[in-house]
Amino acid sequence: MAYKSNTSMSQILSAGHLRLRQIMSNCGKLLRYNAIVQQHLDSALRPHIRVASFSDNHLILYASSAAWVTRLRFQLPELKAALQQETELQDLIQIDCRVRTDTQATTPGQLKHRTTQKQPGPAKPAKKTKPNESLTSALQRHADDLNLSE
Repeated sequence: MAYKSNTSMSQILSAGHLRLRQIMSNCGKLLRYNAIVQQHLDSALRPHIRVASFSDNHLILYASSAAWVTRLRFQLPELKAALQQETELQDLIQIDCRVRTDTQATTPGQLKHRTTQKQPGPAKPAKKTKPNESLTSALQRHADDLNLSE
């Protein structure tokens, strides 16, 4: 069904689009969970950690690098205890931390621009050059000296 461009989100939601309502509800929950987790994180960790999901009493957090995951793991026991005091997360059983470098931790859903590095092509053949005569003669003298000392 096509909508006019001036159709508001509330009109679409009230029109009975159950799946869209579920998606919007899940987004709202993730934002609330993220806000709660951010309150309990060390200030150095906050910009690098975000909530990925919470289902079956299992919280998954994304970190912007492996170093931040390591720092977060040191704080997990305290974080878990603090989160279990929150009404929305009181049934929390487990917290998993994962590295997710393609997203910014502070803004869920917004992609970070990745710089792509140019992959090297096939090796170019070496240029044919004239041998350096003085280098060649020096190497030859050195080889001869080695052979004499054996």
